[in-house]
Amino acid sequence: MSGRLVGEILDNAPADLPSGQRFVLVALAESAHDRDRIARYNSSVSDLSRRTGLATGTVRNNLSALAKRGLIRPIHAPGIVKRGSVQHYEIARLTSRHRFATWDDDDPEDDRTVIPIRARRRT
Repeated sequence: MSGRLVGEILDNAPADLPSGQRFVLVALAESAHDRDRIARYNSSVSDLSRRTGLATGTVRNNLSALAKRGLIRPIHAPGIVKRGSVQHYEIARLTSRHRFATWDDDDPEDDRTVIPIRARRRT
């Protein structure tokens, strides 16, 4: 759905992002909407596994690593069949300054957040 988001990721994702994480992020971006950057369709672990050809465990690990790094934010959507499962993800906005960003694993101030995704207020 969003070639613009896919291009943004391909052009600006951190250079040290492993290929599996990059592939999962591109698959999410492809199914996200430009307007709100949320991947709602084809974003379950089984769909991502089918679309990327990666094992479901590998997809889960990549999603977890992307969330820890601040590149995606899981959204717990109402009406999901399995309790506790997440099938929607918000994709962080990347710019050229993120391309060569590095993180210091020994720095306690470093939370690996690329650009904080604002928490949405529930009304």
